[in-house]
Formats: sequence, C-alpha cells, structure tokens
Amino acid sequence: GDDESAGDFNLDGTNVYYKIYSNLSTCESEYSALNTLTNSTSTAASSASSMINSYSFQKLKIEGSSSDIFVSHDGQSKSVRIRLTTYLETQDEKDFCALVTIDGTEEGVPVRYYGDRFFDFVRNSTSYSAPIPRTTSYEDDVSTSTSTDDTGYWYVTLYAVTVGHDATFTSYYSPIVHLGTLAIDPTSYDN
Repeated sequence: GDDESAGDFNLDGTNVYYKIYSNLSTCESEYSALNTLTNSTSTAASSASSMINSYSFQKLKIEGSSSDIFVSHDGQSKSVRIRLTTYLETQDEKDFCALVTIDGTEEGVPVRYYGDRFFDFVRNSTSYSAPIPRTTSYEDDVSTSTSTDDTGYWYVTLYAVTVGHDATFTSYYSPIVHLGTLAIDPTSYDN
C-alpha cells in the first residue's frame, strides 16, 4: 500500500545519564562492566538498556526544563559543556559555575533527575536543593550497595546515549559513550 511511514525512524537527540557513588571501587567496577558491554559487538546495542535498567543510571536534567531530551537533534552537530558544581572562589565567572552550555547558549544548571536537586552537595548547608546523597528520600540515582570510602568524596559517572523512535513510537538507543567520572568533595567548594 501507500503506507510509507512504517519504515520511518526519527532521531530525537542525545540524553546524558549519571549515577552517584560513595565508593570509588564500586564506581570503577560498574564502569568496567559497562565498558565490556559497550565494546562487545553482541552487547553494544543493549548497553543503554543495561545502564538504565540493571545499573540504575538516571537522566541528567536542566533546572526548569521539562524536555525529555537533553540535547535535541536538528541535523547539526552541537558543542555541549556540562559543569556539575560551582567553584566558589571564582563563582562570578561563568566558566566556574554549575552550568550546561549548548553551542555557546547557557541552558541552565544541571540537576539530578528527581526534584531538581543540585550537585553542590550541602556546600550550602542551608539548602535542601543540594543534599548530601542518601540523606533524603527518592534517591534512585545513588549507589546504595556500598559504604562510603575513606575520602568522603562522592563520584559521579556520566554517559551519553542517542535516542530515536520509529513509527510505532518504540524507542531505540545508541551504544553508550562514557563522558567521564567526577569526584565531588562535600566539604569543599574547591572542586
């Protein structure tokens, strides 16, 4: 028939997923497991669903944004800069503020997926909006299976994944791309 839409595929954009760890060895071991999945031809396609479903990574959001896509697709490549925390000493300079910038446009402050909580973990102790992980409810974005390591740091691992859908609105995910792991010292603004 004339139904050409059956083969339609739409690229929606790219999402960033993250997870917070209290223990560097757990963080490294999960990174290693996900790396193995990504680098194997038989499991690369399912690496995103493993990251989301088996390892409980959550979508990074931008404060105040209701978009389901972190960086929308318009056919052009984009330059994306994400800074999770504010460096206090130079907080007046945009380069040192918690901020997401896409192609030079400031999009807003990156926040955790639930409740718009910041990553400046209680460095402003009066602020409920940046609680130390595991101190409030609804924290599916925190690794809970391990103790805090000696450093007292929290580790945030980030991955990018491209998302698309077909005519039946079934979602498809690219293999995941590791963006990096950051250490956040909750007792200091200097990171």
